Amino acid sequence: MGQVFSAQILFQFMGLGISLILVRTLPKSEYALYTVLMAVSGMLSIISNSGIMIGFKKIGAEVWDNPVAFSELIKTTLSLRKYLILFSFVLVGAYAGLILHRQHVSLFDNIFFLSSLLFMVIPNANVAILKEALLLQKKIVAVQWTSIINQTIRLTSIAFVFFFLTRYLTIKTVLVITVIALSVSYFYIKNKQQKALDVPLNQTNDNYKTTLLKYIKLNWHNSVFFAFRDQIAILILGFFGSTNGLADLGAITRFGLVFLSINALVTNILGPTFGRCSEKPKLIKMITVTGVGFLCLSIVTILTVSLFSHQLLWLLGPKYENLNFELLLVFILSLLMLAVEIVNTLNNSKGWIKFSPVFEIPLNILAIICGIIFLDLTTVTGGLYLTIFSFSSILILYLINLWQGLKQF
Repeated sequence: MGQVFSAQILFQFMGLGISLILVRTLPKSEYALYTVLMAVSGMLSIISNSGIMIGFKKIGAEVWDNPVAFSELIKTTLSLRKYLILFSFVLVGAYAGLILHRQHVSLFDNIFFLSSLLFMVIPNANVAILKEALLLQKKIVAVQWTSIINQTIRLTSIAFVFFFLTRYLTIKTVLVITVIALSVSYFYIKNKQQKALDVPLNQTNDNYKTTLLKYIKLNWHNSVFFAFRDQIAILILGFFGSTNGLADLGAITRFGLVFLSINALVTNILGPTFGRCSEKPKLIKMITVTGVGFLCLSIVTILTVSLFSHQLLWLLGPKYENLNFELLLVFILSLLMLAVEIVNTLNNSKGWIKFSPVFEIPLNILAIICGIIFLDLTTVTGGLYLTIFSFSSILILYLINLWQGLKQF
């Protein structure tokens, strides 16, 4: 676990370094477009997953030690994944193209940006499958090196352009570098997977295909909904807000990266430990300790941001120096999202999801509609309030799931 956490810290600092270079260097007009494109990239990743990884994990847990069967599973999953990529790109690409058009992007640049997104999602989606395959085979080092290679290429290339060719550090340059980094990391992990299996990936399996399709059909609509919900503030600002507002939101939300390492601890340590526990008093104690720890973290974080918001904004450069209140909202939102992740991880480890299938999507829709009616969504503050409102409603639902599950345990 220490190795996983250390690697996560490294990825986090590398990502933060890349973000700070881009925030301080790119003009607001370009950073606004970069914000939209990264949001769309995240949506493409979620929708191109659409349940296929659930099916892959289920089957893979049973056949990971059988090279022939496992190679068939990987080949079958990759063959289906390309259709999910196409589906997600048609759906989200059209949406992204409309937002870019609303931001007065030329037709040529729009085509370039959308093409870049396609060349990003293809290797990224395949890397996700190969990573999971290597994790099932307990090849953790290869998985970590894949991420390190990707981030190292991005950081060193962007830093080189920043220091020696500053005039060429544009959004197009960043996208090209990102495509190259993802492609190199894909070829690296593909080679590692072939060596780990020592069996060529040349056969598909109809039974595996049936199972994977079942999970895709069960989850694709949820994936689409949550992909759009998670980026709701950026997408609404893209339609109704200004370019400056988009850039401001994209810049200050970079600080949310500071909680990624805690997310890794929650996923890799807290969740499995809670899931293995079979004594109710110990479960209550774990929930209490986690809640107190989160409360202390929240108090320290909010006090720190309140006292040192000027210093934190200095990292972003003079273009973003008057966003003190918005910065505080970003940290409140990040803490709220962390709380949702913690409670959801506890619930999933025990299968405590009684109310989620029925109420989660309607509750999200209701929260978003209320936000649209009562908030000014042309501003950064309005977009952040909307997202906070949406995640607050989900946190309440997840807490009810937790209470009900513990009550019946």
